[in-house]
Amino acid sequence: MDGPAPLGAELYNPQLKMLSSPLRRCILTQKVLPSDMMVRFELTRPPPTPAGPSPRLVCQPAKMMHSRFEDRSQGTTGKGMWVACWRSAVERLAQKGAYKRLHASAAMDPKTIGLKTHSHLVRRVVQETEVMAGRMKGWQGAWIESEDDIPVRRTTREGLEELWQAHVAGTTRRIAAILDLSPLPPSSDASNPSPKVAAFLPTLTNRRIPYFRLAPFFDSVVVHPNSLPIWPKYADDNPTPAADRFLANIRANLDGTISLLQRRLVRRVGPGSTVAALAEPRGEGDLYVLFAPLIDLDPSRYDEAEQAKAEAVVPLIVALIRMRLWTGEGWAAE
Repeated sequence: MDGPAPLGAELYNPQLKMLSSPLRRCILTQKVLPSDMMVRFELTRPPPTPAGPSPRLVCQPAKMMHSRFEDRSQGTTGKGMWVACWRSAVERLAQKGAYKRLHASAAMDPKTIGLKTHSHLVRRVVQETEVMAGRMKGWQGAWIESEDDIPVRRTTREGLEELWQAHVAGTTRRIAAILDLSPLPPSSDASNPSPKVAAFLPTLTNRRIPYFRLAPFFDSVVVHPNSLPIWPKYADDNPTPAADRFLANIRANLDGTISLLQRRLVRRVGPGSTVAALAEPRGEGDLYVLFAPLIDLDPSRYDEAEQAKAEAVVPLIVALIRMRLWTGEGWAAE
């Protein structure tokens, strides 16, 4: 699409949505960036101990959760700072002590602040998956007229190639992102894509479709998954790693949504139709494809159903891009 983006396009394009977020100044570099490409820290006063109130203020990650799950720290002062969404930048900030511009007695532990921020970003991805699933489950049945109206599809390596060919030919909705939920192998380079899909992915110099493998990023999460209310309370001695629980939760939300929308489609078109046959569950796979509108559609002409389908996956992809920025890979690709 040549020329400026249509009015409202930022609602349906993850990159435009991030770039159109409010501008903030990074306290470390003094560069002005869109706030979706940054993380915020706020001064909080720790709760009092038996020895008495804490004399220090602590810088904690803030406003990284979805508003539905936001857990504002008790004692927050509301005074905060922004820094680029990049682990190295945050750890550098803690080491240099630039955060003390907020308050002379402020503290930020360089050994733990990276892990805390990392875990907040992981939780946001899980939260956006749940919110997206809930939003799609509330769609009207009339909105699902074909399989292309389902913005998420589970597939295999072979199925992904077919979807890519349809994407290139323009016969399906545009592929917005690929999620790989495959677990980490016992011993391998965890930073590489899984072998079954690596050969298909675009190279770093020609990355046409964002690809996100979640297991390596989730592997070092430190927050306990009981923080999400939709999960049952696990025993403290449950041996399942938190990362595996997060991945299982994402998979359950995506699978549940796909199954529900496929059943609605079958009821609408009739079980004996060709469309119903295409909507039947396919082979198991670890790859999930997120679809977006065709790139040449004008968002100002969308009806209610088209708007809902267009914006459905955008918040999740934004959370995934922030995850990639945090690792440094996203900045290198810019």
